[in-house]
Amino acid sequence: MSHASTTHSLHPNRRPPPCATAILLAALLFPAAGNTTSDEPLAEPSLTITGSDPGIPFLAPEGIALDARHGEIVLAHTGRHRIDVFDLQGHHRARILHQVTDPDGKPAEGDPTSVAVDRAGHIIVSDRLAGYADVLDYRGRSLARLSLPASGQRILTDGPGAVACAADGAILVATRGDSGRVHEFAPNFTMAGEWGEPGTTPGHLSRIMALAVSPKDGSVVVVCQNTDDAVQVFDRRGGFLRGFGAHEIGPGNFSFPTSVVVTRDGRIWAGDAIRHVIQVFSPEGELLGAVGGPGGKPGEFSYPAALASDGDSLLAIAERGGNRFQLMRIR
Repeated sequence: MSHASTTHSLHPNRRPPPCATAILLAALLFPAAGNTTSDEPLAEPSLTITGSDPGIPFLAPEGIALDARHGEIVLAHTGRHRIDVFDLQGHHRARILHQVTDPDGKPAEGDPTSVAVDRAGHIIVSDRLAGYADVLDYRGRSLARLSLPASGQRILTDGPGAVACAADGAILVATRGDSGRVHEFAPNFTMAGEWGEPGTTPGHLSRIMALAVSPKDGSVVVVCQNTDDAVQVFDRRGGFLRGFGAHEIGPGNFSFPTSVVVTRDGRIWAGDAIRHVIQVFSPEGELLGAVGGPGGKPGEFSYPAALASDGDSLLAIAERGGNRFQLMRIR
């Protein structure tokens, strides 16, 4: 995916350290941040980017995708209503103003919140102001709209939320409210199926925050805000396999789950915005350790909102509170 070059800037991180209250709260919620099974870190920071223009920082980025095939990072720059594209060295490659259709049928600035890149290099964008997910080419032109049959006028409750792409070219789009549905689209952007039942008990879905398709076995990992198990694993047809991570204090549990990726070895990486950590689990749900903690230094997080991975050695984190994204090397 080739993009025209635009001005880029790598800004040093000069945010103040976190307040004592935030540090104490994180310690109570997650007293053992770090790797619980080894002295070796699970991931180490390699790049921190705080803006694409000199003197103008990011504003509340909420989504991120990592296109390993083309060596690019795609950022949902929510606060500035656009999509920004960077190479893996942090150089800014392109910006795409994301527009939606307002109730009068006129174009308006959007609020892109979730992004993914399919196997053909298309950028899939979910916008909280739209009742559809956009499919964009590398120039930012809309090629298709992935409409959810149940959203209608209920954009805020049933509109598109988290998006993810599978290795076979399928695109998954989840609803953002209590309706608890995952919609699958074929590589030609036609509807291929849907699954999910609303509810909070194991096997049900409510307020889906993130999706990931395992490159190891094709299972779908769903992170929800309102379900008993914060992390649930389903087969591609929606059959419930297992769940873990209660909404309670302590390692292995969650306060405000926001994001998830699965690496090729089957490890599940799930972010928590309130604890400011990414917890790492085995495919079966056993806690392996954690990355991060509250702060503004490389390797620390401030309200992580989204995760992306190339499946092997790279992990990208968008921080809504930190107004930046980081690239980390996975061990």
